[in-house]
Amino acid sequence: MEFQNHANGTEIINEANEMDELLIYSFPTKSIFNVTKTTNTPLEIQVLDLTGRVVMSDIILSQKVTEVELKRNLPKGIYQLWFSDGIKVQVKKIILE
Repeated sequence: MEFQNHANGTEIINEANEMDELLIYSFPTKSIFNVTKTTNTPLEIQVLDLTGRVVMSDIILSQKVTEVELKRNLPKGIYQLWFSDGIKVQVKKIILE
């Protein structure tokens, strides 16, 4: 899935056109995953359930590895991770065990 030239200037990119500075790992997970980025640009992260409802959001400021802990009350299943730097949005999937 790839969309470009939205009215607000945001570009949604898929894994074939990833943000160069972003690495997400520790999948599947029970509650924690890691995000590594190589730029100083803050990233907004949103966690969405399969209905598209935002169940968690946060801002990642660090250029180094950031540990993200999902809310304890989230049911097991598949979630989408939306990362935005204000220009691009990268979408990843995560499995919560």
